[in-house]
Amino acid sequence: MLLSIGVLCILTVAAGSPIRIESSDAGRVVTVIADLDPSFPPPLSSKLTSRQGEGVLTFRLIGNDGGLGAPIIGDYRQIGSQLRFQPRYRLVPECAYRATLYSVRPIVNLDYHVPKLSRSEAAVVENVFPSAGVLPANHLKFYIHFSQPMRETRVIFDRIHLLNEDGSEIPDPWRRTELWTEDLRRLTLWIHPGRVKTGVNLREELGPVLEPNRRYTLVIDAAMQDASGKPLGRRFVKQFETKAADRDRPLPDRWQLIPPTVSTRQAVRLAFNEPLDRALSERFIRIESSQGEQLAGRVVVGKDEAEWSFIPESAWLERDYQVVVNPLLEDLAGNTPERVFDTDLNAPPAPAPVLILPFQARLALESEEERP
Repeated sequence: MLLSIGVLCILTVAAGSPIRIESSDAGRVVTVIADLDPSFPPPLSSKLTSRQGEGVLTFRLIGNDGGLGAPIIGDYRQIGSQLRFQPRYRLVPECAYRATLYSVRPIVNLDYHVPKLSRSEAAVVENVFPSAGVLPANHLKFYIHFSQPMRETRVIFDRIHLLNEDGSEIPDPWRRTELWTEDLRRLTLWIHPGRVKTGVNLREELGPVLEPNRRYTLVIDAAMQDASGKPLGRRFVKQFETKAADRDRPLPDRWQLIPPTVSTRQAVRLAFNEPLDRALSERFIRIESSQGEQLAGRVVVGKDEAEWSFIPESAWLERDYQVVVNPLLEDLAGNTPERVFDTDLNAPPAPAPVLILPFQARLALESEEERP
């Protein structure tokens, strides 16, 4: 096997082989490239379905016993006489994978070994959101931020516990679907929606995960592993209380908008009337000119996710601006401006929400008493 190491990628090939693997990010992001016979029929589209692609090329995990796992999901594209496959997720350090090309005889295999990650310090939980200490009883999800990339495995759901105020553990509270950011440093942890929505069988059988006016503790075990297989440096504990379930829409026209000053890069600020989903409020609220041009700048989510600020790259002009809210923005209970998460399908449709909040930058001569 010939190994060529560059600044951005490692190229893995076997002498005379029609398969090669390009990798980056310490060998964890790969593209498998297979040379096809010139007579191989071109597809109707450059992008192939998984079924089409796996009939020609597969990429599988090699188990400790030498057995092969199921084909890894990802994207297949045929470009000329090349078939390119990119796994949807990063590979696991110190694991071995096998690419197999079926369009030639004999069938060709190429094994790939992911290097070990070298880290001197153990990963820790940096933040858990929402940061508020009081959550609605129908709270839907947590965002767990780690200092380093973590290992993808369904075992993580056995490493995260939700305790009642008497210290007893709530059984199986999580939706066991791994939802990581691309860098594997943020996990979106859902409370199972079937135990949040009223009238659903799972809630009727097991009961709700959270109840109003109770105290709970979220515990993340130190046994959870980072991408290199090393356990966390310490466990993480978040304590919170619950209040009544929230079944109201987060309506932007109920927010307080505090405009900035002309000729400055002062922040425009929003004060919500409740905490909102942190990740979505970073993405789903933007500032535009009155002509619909999005402004470049930096978003800052404030205390308890109930405050939002936007700092522009350029100074404000004496002109009209607007806050534009995506209707998919959610509060902590999954309610959006357009609908309540736990919607009664027999109820009449709710009035359309206001999703645009116009404002003007203030003149610098305004006195403090005149300012909103």
